[in-house]
Amino acid sequence: MLPILEARCLRCHDAKNRKGGADLHNVAGMLRGGVSGPSIKPGDPAKSLMVDLMYFNEMPPKKDKNRVTDAELDVIRAWIEAGAKE
Repeated sequence: MLPILEARCLRCHDAKNRKGGADLHNVAGMLRGGVSGPSIKPGDPAKSLMVDLMYFNEMPPKKDKNRVTDAELDVIRAWIEAGAKE
């Protein structure tokens, strides 16, 4: 899970940058979320903002060529479904 976030998200959403207030470098940061609320809801990927933004190709931004693949999104969904443990 972390390699996906490192490759796709953390250059803009780590403990230092926090674009939109979102820190995705650990579960605590994802639960705190940013200006739009928590990034994840453990156990419920369908109610996790991070999944929605990736699914609808809002994140990473459209100008970014380093998009999340369907397989990577499946891994993220499964991790959240399993409780989003570190």
